[in-house]
Amino acid sequence: MTGFTPKEIKQILGTDSEIIVDGDLTIDQFLIDSRSLTKPDRSIFFAISTDNNDGHRYIADLVSCGVNNFVVTDSSVVPDGVNCYCVDNVVETLQKLAAYHRQRFSPDLKVVAVTGSRGKTRVKEWLSALLPGCVCRSMRSFNSQTGVALSLLNVDTTADYAVIESGISREGEMSRLESMLKPDMVVVTNVTDEHKSGFESREKHIAEKLILVKNTKEVVFHKLMNDGGLTDVILEAICSDRLVYWDDSQHDKNAFLVEADRMTDAGITYLSYKYNGRDYKCKTVLTNRYDIDNALTALTAVHKLVPRFTPPEILPFEDITTRIDVVNGLNGMIIIHDRFSNDALSLRGALDFARRRITENREMVLIVADSILKDNFNHVQLEELAKEYGVSEVIVAQSYSDFIDRYKAQDFAGKIVLVKGGAKDRFDRIVSLLEQKQHETCLEVNLDNLVSNFNFFKSKVDRSTGVVVMLKANGYGCGSLELAKTLQAQGASAIAVAVIDEGIELRRAGVTMPIIVLNPRADNYDLMFEYRLEPEVYGIDILERIISKANKAGIKNFPIHLKMDTGMHRLGFSYDNLPQVCDIINKNGAVKVASVFSHLATADCFDKDDYTESQLSLFDSSVKYLRANLKDNFKSHILNTAGIMRFTAHQHEMVRLGIGLYGLPILNDGSEAGLKPVASLYTTIIAIANRHQGDTIGYSRRGVIDGDRIIATLPIGYADGIDRRLGNGNITFRVNGVDCKTVGNICMDLCMIDVTDANAKVGDRVEIFGSEVDICKIADKLGTIPYEILTSISDRVKRIYYRE
Repeated sequence: MTGFTPKEIKQILGTDSEIIVDGDLTIDQFLIDSRSLTKPDRSIFFAISTDNNDGHRYIADLVSCGVNNFVVTDSSVVPDGVNCYCVDNVVETLQKLAAYHRQRFSPDLKVVAVTGSRGKTRVKEWLSALLPGCVCRSMRSFNSQTGVALSLLNVDTTADYAVIESGISREGEMSRLESMLKPDMVVVTNVTDEHKSGFESREKHIAEKLILVKNTKEVVFHKLMNDGGLTDVILEAICSDRLVYWDDSQHDKNAFLVEADRMTDAGITYLSYKYNGRDYKCKTVLTNRYDIDNALTALTAVHKLVPRFTPPEILPFEDITTRIDVVNGLNGMIIIHDRFSNDALSLRGALDFARRRITENREMVLIVADSILKDNFNHVQLEELAKEYGVSEVIVAQSYSDFIDRYKAQDFAGKIVLVKGGAKDRFDRIVSLLEQKQHETCLEVNLDNLVSNFNFFKSKVDRSTGVVVMLKANGYGCGSLELAKTLQAQGASAIAVAVIDEGIELRRAGVTMPIIVLNPRADNYDLMFEYRLEPEVYGIDILERIISKANKAGIKNFPIHLKMDTGMHRLGFSYDNLPQVCDIINKNGAVKVASVFSHLATADCFDKDDYTESQLSLFDSSVKYLRANLKDNFKSHILNTAGIMRFTAHQHEMVRLGIGLYGLPILNDGSEAGLKPVASLYTTIIAIANRHQGDTIGYSRRGVIDGDRIIATLPIGYADGIDRRLGNGNITFRVNGVDCKTVGNICMDLCMIDVTDANAKVGDRVEIFGSEVDICKIADKLGTIPYEILTSISDRVKRIYYRE
C-alpha cells in the first residue's frame, strides 16, 4: 500500500484546508518537479522554493494539466476549485508525510539505510539484487532531504525490505533523515572528503553521519575500510552487540564475516569467505578493490538479514554507473543512453529524463533489453509505463545482434532514442551503431557541474536577481542545446547567443525561454521576429531599421535590448545618444525595451578598479535617465562573471554569467574555489610501441628518444583543437593517474606521448583536460585564456552530455 487520500493528508498535516476535489481518491504520485507529471488526478505537487527557483511558478500549468492537490506556502497563487494545503515549510511537510508513511510499514518490513560518501548507490543496488521477496529501494541516487522522503513515500507497506540511500551535505540534515527512516539496519560505506564543505571539520562530518545509527539495531561496515578514522569512531560509539562488520583478519573473533581470499583473473574476481563456521565461494565481474570491498559489505548485510542465505555462484553485481548520456545520432537523432540497472524503477527514471527532450516534431522510441522482463514485470506493463511518458514505440531486444537483424539506423531518423540496458546487456554497441560520430576523442560535458556552477553564482546575488547565461560560440564549445535545456529547467532568466543561427537552432529544438542575440545582422530581422529572438541594439541606425522592419510586418512591442558603451568601446550607445533613443522609441509602438545593459572591461583586474567604478557610475546614470524618459518598464544589467564576484552591490535586476558557468575561475584569489569543471576532453590510446635510444618520433624528427621508452599514439591532433605548440614535451596528458609528456610534433589527426611510467595499454583512456588536468595549465602554456582552448575544440570531436 502506498499513497493517501486528500482527507488523510489534511488530517496528517493538521491544516484547516478545505477538501474540494476527490476527497476519497488515492494520491500516490508525489511531485517536486512539474516535468515529472504522468498521472494528474493521482498527483500532489509540493511547491518548493529555493535560491534558484520557486515551485509556485508552475502551479497554474499543473492545474491546466489536471492536477488538483498542492502543498504551498502562498495560497494566493493557487486557483479556486483545487485542494490547497498551505504550510510554513514545504520540504518539512513532504518529510512529515514520509515519516507518517514509515509508521504504516508492516512490522516484518526491514528498513535498511545505506550511508557514506562513496559507494552508496552500488551497495544499495547490490543489496536489492540479493535480498529475497519484495524489495523496494531508492530510485537511482535519490539520497537528499527530498530524495529520501520521496523514496520512503514510494515504499509498498507490505514489502519485505526497503533499501534507502541517505546522503548529507551540511550539518543538521541527518537528524531529519533519521526521524523519517527509523532504520532497522544501517550499512556504512567509507567516508571521504566529498561533501566536506558543509562541515567545520572531518570529525563533525563523521559525527553527523553517525546520527543515522543512534537508534538502529545493527550497523554493517568494513572494519578496515580506508576511512580516515571512521572505523575507530564506530567501534567506540556503538555497543558491540549492534556491530556487524567484515574483516580479512583471521584473528578477530568478533568479525561477523571474514574474507579468506580474493583473486582476479581475466576480468573475473574469485571470492572466498567464512560466515558462521562455513566456507563460501563465489565470483563477480567486479575487479576494482573498492567495488569488491563494497560487495563484501553487501554480502555481510544480507547474511545478517537472511540467516540461511547462500550466495549464488556468480554474484548479480554490475559495474553500476548513474550517468545518463546524451549524444547526437545519425539522421538528426538524439540518443539517450542509460546503463543503470535494468528494471521498472530504473526505467521510470530514464523515461522521466528523456521525456523532457520531446518536442512537437520529435517522437521518442524506447530500445530496452529483454532482461527487464523479469520479476513479474511483463510486456503489457512495459507498454503501459512507456505510454505514460509519451513513448511512441517500444523495442525489446535480446542482444545487439537481435537488434541489428530487425532494424537499421535510418529507421530512427529525427527521433529521440532512449537506449536502456544494464551493464551486462552491452547495449553500448547499439549506441555506437546509431551515433553520428565515431571519433575515439570526445568532449564530455557534465550537466550536474553546470547546475552546480549556476547555483554557486546565483547564491552571490539577491534571490530576485535574474541570471542571463552566455551560450555564445556554441556554448563556449560545449554545445549549446543541452546546456540551454538544463539551464532553462534550472531557472535561468534568459540565454544570450552571439548570432541568429545559434538562436534559431535552440528554438527549433524546443527551447522556450528568452533568447538575446548579441550580434544580429542588419538584414535578418524577419527571422528574428519569426523565432522570437531578441536583438541587442547598439546604434541609432540599427534601432531605426528594426522599427521599420517591425512596422512593415505589423509587429508591436517586440522586445529589444539596448547596449550602452560605458568604457569597453566596442559597441553601444553613448550617454549623449540617450535623448534621441528615447524619442525614437517613445514615438513608435513597434518595439519595447526589455533590458538596458553594458559590459565591464576590467572587472577581473584588481589594479583597475577605478576604471570599473567609473563604468558602473556611468551605467547607473544612464539607467536613471532612461527610466525617467522611456515609457517601457525595463530591466538593467552590467555585471559579468567577475563582476558578480567583486561588485555585487551593482547587480541591478539581472547579471550575466559567462565563463564561470563552465567552471573556469578567472580571479585567481581563491574566491571561486567552489567551481567544478564542466567540460573534459578525453581520447584513447590506439597504439603502443617500445622505442630505444636515438629513435625519432614524428614529423621533422623533432621527438628524440633518450633511452628505452614506451610511446603511445593518440587519435587527436591540431585538427581537433590541440595546438601544435603543445608538442615536444611542452604539456602532459593524464594516463592511469600519471602525467605523460607529448613526444614530437602534434600532427593533424594524431599525437604521441611517453607512457613509460603509466602501465598503459591500447584502449586506455587519456585525459587531455578535465578533473585531473587543469585547462588553465594548457592556456598558460599557450599564453592565452581558457575561453580559447574550449572554443577551439573541433566540431568533429564527439560531445557527450551526462547527468548523474
